[in-house]
Amino acid sequence: MGTYIPLGALPSFAQWLVKLTPGSYVAALYRQLLMSDLLQNNLGNQLDLRHEVEFNLGVKYDLFGSQLSTWQYWGILLSVIVLAMALIAIVSSWQKREQR
Repeated sequence: MGTYIPLGALPSFAQWLVKLTPGSYVAALYRQLLMSDLLQNNLGNQLDLRHEVEFNLGVKYDLFGSQLSTWQYWGILLSVIVLAMALIAIVSSWQKREQR
């Protein structure tokens, strides 16, 4: 959902579901890449309006009342990748033990 529909267009319960999927963070990073100059040039001094527009368009997410930075997006994605790799390694080792 967060990939194709901006987060701000969804009801609050759906926003939390979207925030649980890593794909929505990739989409938000891509939107930041495409729209950062445009938003800075048009809304640079109007921080409250810029924050609202970024949220409604899915450019940046709010998590626990504060807006995530670009580095936090990368941290979330890296954590998901590391967790997935660890789970794959654990399942693989269990399968090898069962085969013995």
